[in-house]
Amino acid sequence: MSDLPLKLTAPLEQNHNSTPTKLNHHEIKQTVIWWLIVTSLFFLLASLLPKHFPFLNGQAGDKGIPLIIEDWDMAVYWREANWWRQGIKPYYGSFFTFKDNSWQVFIPPVEYPQLALTYFTIPSFFANNFETYRWLMFTSNALCLLSLLLGTRLLLKINQQNQRRILWLIILPSFIFFTFNRYDILPTTITIWSLIFLLNKYYKLSFFTLTLAILTKVYPILLLPLYLLVAKNNQQKLSPLITITALTLFIPLISCATWTGIIPTLGPYLAHIFREPTVGSPLRALYHLGFYYPWVTNLIFLLIQLAIPLVIIYGLISKKRWVVNTNGIIILFNLIILLFILFNKFYSPQWILWFLPTIITVVPNYYLGNIIIPYDLLNYLLWPLLGSFKIYIYKTLPYNSLTLIRTSLLVIMVGYLIYLTCKFNLLKFNPSIYENHNSDSNLQRG
Repeated sequence: MSDLPLKLTAPLEQNHNSTPTKLNHHEIKQTVIWWLIVTSLFFLLASLLPKHFPFLNGQAGDKGIPLIIEDWDMAVYWREANWWRQGIKPYYGSFFTFKDNSWQVFIPPVEYPQLALTYFTIPSFFANNFETYRWLMFTSNALCLLSLLLGTRLLLKINQQNQRRILWLIILPSFIFFTFNRYDILPTTITIWSLIFLLNKYYKLSFFTLTLAILTKVYPILLLPLYLLVAKNNQQKLSPLITITALTLFIPLISCATWTGIIPTLGPYLAHIFREPTVGSPLRALYHLGFYYPWVTNLIFLLIQLAIPLVIIYGLISKKRWVVNTNGIIILFNLIILLFILFNKFYSPQWILWFLPTIITVVPNYYLGNIIIPYDLLNYLLWPLLGSFKIYIYKTLPYNSLTLIRTSLLVIMVGYLIYLTCKFNLLKFNPSIYENHNSDSNLQRG
């Protein structure tokens, strides 16, 4: 196999008859048993080790350094999941208030979309205390990871990559830490399965699952233009797919708005618009350097984030035909997500979950070893290890230097995917070499 991802060295349009490999029952059973063993070992290790590794001098944080288990976000999930116990409606509170002759913005108490809050709430019905709730959430996240592993394995087989790459998803410390301590594993899993359905031409199911992902996290909405382009390339009517997306999205939102109010319902989506730049984002660096002009800088970064979706939207409404092959679908999938992360106003270390399962299916081994793995290790070092110092560490030169290195690795990832897109013409405008757009090799249903 060529060292280039997805065998990009061969003319992509020549192989019309290959079909994506599917998992059989034996493979699924084997994967389930393998993961149950790994999960059991993890829970055993987590129960034997102390929750925190205390410092010898006892000065770091309140409890020390969390290695495997962290209560930071899980405690927030527990608090928000208990709205029904408190006899209140979800998404309570006001987003805007008029004060001092101007509108003041307040982040609502709940900043999680509707399906995410549902995911938090269900385990609370079976838990009367936080400890029980936390382990139920761990179990739920483990089930999501199992589904993610099955999906990633299928993507690896579609791309004819080494199946052992899936081991990185349970070896890399940052990925496994945030899998169990954050809920981002849920939107990641749903989004990846929507991609698998798309590659296998199950368009209605693909758009339905993508919309479910949007109801758990906002970022998958940026993938919608790419999905529409793929459907259009394969001579699908877009109106039914748009209808499915709209109904799946707006029925829960309208139902929630009828119950709790329009502004509280939209609060999870509006909250991030008004967030200030946080540590770890390039905007924060510009802020410290004195080059941050709120509206202008935010607009420029937003346009960069939306660059690929806007280009694809132009292709959708253009009379000329745009074509993206299977290689381009997966690479542009990653590129859209990475641009969103890189040029965001804030940075969350758990966002590594969004792209790691798909990017390991398209990059060569040397890239995996020199960029992806160091990025994960550095991400884990910055949080939770050094992050246990809270505000003290954020002001130090070593911490900010490490943050800059992590951002540089992210820039390299984006640059490499742009290089692949340009070199191999993964997104073509009115190409003449494609005589049959509907025969894209890896998009044939098995």
